[in-house]
Parts: sequence; C-alpha cells; structure tokens
Amino acid sequence: MGTWIQEKDVQVWIENATSEKITHMIDLAEGQALAVAPQLAHMTLTPEQEKAVKGILLAAIRRWWDAGSGAIGSRTVGPFSETIQSTAIVGQLYPSEIKALGRISGGGRVFSFSMDPCPEDKWPAWVVNAPEREDG
Repeated sequence: MGTWIQEKDVQVWIENATSEKITHMIDLAEGQALAVAPQLAHMTLTPEQEKAVKGILLAAIRRWWDAGSGAIGSRTVGPFSETIQSTAIVGQLYPSEIKALGRISGGGRVFSFSMDPCPEDKWPAWVVNAPEREDG
C-alpha cells in the first residue's frame, strides 16, 4: 500500500527489520486503518491530518515489533523468580487508535472487531458507533 507510510519511515524506528517484514507491517497497519475508518480512503487529508495518521500507524507498528512473539519468559535468581509476559495486542489497533482515526476521518461508522462471543441480537458494549441492525 504505502499510502501514508513508506519503508524509510519505519526503518527510523526499527533498524534491524527486513524490508519484507516492514512492507508486511505497513500493509497490515494501513489496511486496518482503512477497515476501521474507510472514509480515509476518499479524503484529501491536510498535512496535519496526514502526520497524525502516520504517527498513529507508526506507533502501532513499533508496538507490534516490540511485542515480538508474545512468548512468556522467566528467570530465577536464588529463591526469587520472575515471569515476563508481553501483553501488547499484536497486529491490531488499540481502541484509542481506532477512535483517533475516526476523529481524523470525521466520524461516521467507525467500529472495531473482537473475537469475544456475544449474543447475535446485541452489539457488545465496547463497539463504537455500531451500525443499525436491519432486522431490529
């Protein structure tokens, strides 16, 4: 894609990533931005709005990179032990990032997705601006 972010933008933050990984992360981030704020695809952004979108997506990419595999690590020193676990959401935008992209794009039908089960006749409480149900 490369609509807002170029490979050189990511290389500033992540020096040891391969070109293939950077391209994949850019595609993922920009694809998600368009999924949660589809108006961005049809807007002519001001330079400030473009910088804001770029900043949001670069921060998400950096967070995904820093989270690594999300594996749990542990260490023991004498009678003490410590377990370290990455809790970052990898490959998904945070709700705050989704709201920020929605504000930039002028609101509208911005919402997020979750794999949490819920009754089919009700939107979960965390859904922002859920579309109207046609059957209800």
